[in-house]
Amino acid sequence: MKDLPSVFRILGLLLALSASNLFASELTIAVSRTGMSTPFYVAEKLGMFAQEGLKVKILDCNSGSRCIRQMLDGKAQLSTVSDLPIMFHSFERKDLVVLSTFCTTNFDTKLIVRKNANIGSVKDLVGKRVAIPMGTSSQYAFDLIALSQGFDPRSIGLINMDAEEIPQAMLNHKIDAAAVFEPAAYRVMQALGSEGQKLQADPVHTLSFNLVTLKPTLNPHKEDIVRLMRALDTATQYIQNNQENSKAILLEHLKLEQAFIAWAWTDYRFNLVLSQSLLTSLESEARWAIRENLISKHQIPNFLDVLEPSILRKVRPGSVTLVK
Repeated sequence: MKDLPSVFRILGLLLALSASNLFASELTIAVSRTGMSTPFYVAEKLGMFAQEGLKVKILDCNSGSRCIRQMLDGKAQLSTVSDLPIMFHSFERKDLVVLSTFCTTNFDTKLIVRKNANIGSVKDLVGKRVAIPMGTSSQYAFDLIALSQGFDPRSIGLINMDAEEIPQAMLNHKIDAAAVFEPAAYRVMQALGSEGQKLQADPVHTLSFNLVTLKPTLNPHKEDIVRLMRALDTATQYIQNNQENSKAILLEHLKLEQAFIAWAWTDYRFNLVLSQSLLTSLESEARWAIRENLISKHQIPNFLDVLEPSILRKVRPGSVTLVK
């Protein structure tokens, strides 16, 4: 019986741990399976969410467009997404808000071709069958690349295709080339092997990867989302100072080999920001969507109403550079 106090102490500790878990806030985030989502994988793997008193469930999806759809369908409270789907949805909704950019890159969309399709430069794509996941950042990037080369992107036989379908379509000679985001671009090159080639193209667009939510979610969960942002800020700082371990965490989550890091990692810039450049990009993309008749409404939204700086200002105030 002399061990009873020890038993009670152990039981007390277990009950305390159970209680802390019971009352921890829980958030579900739809996270795109891309290297740009590394802060989420690092924060999950290293317990940074838990350190902020949060339970976070990561809901994996294959693109930002699908992630935001998961959120809009009520399957997640927040979503990762690039700027282009934000622009499209802002024409239709008034409750979408951007909390922060957490990664930027100039080279997420890559042009992959089959060598036997006789495509040596971007201009050689004219008249070829080019697959693009329409409505994603790759569509906008490809249009800018084409225009920078002096030809109309509509002169190319563009084919709308899901990113995961592109490798097999390329192998079956159903398409000659693809403009697609990572890691799908890497998988296309892996599938083609020596028959694949990446076309060189100058950077024409800075893609931002962002954390978004809906106003009805933000208002009752504001403190939870502040804690979430603190965890992501900790994760981005960790990535900058511990790149090798961060790369290993990314590869483990995406189940990719080391070669992907050599292919894509140097393109990524991780930092929590909410900048004027994002606002400018959204406005430029909106004008492009109207010009290309990709959207029926012609009144450009006030994107300042879409960008919500209050959360980031509580975590990293100097990273908000919006000019109101």
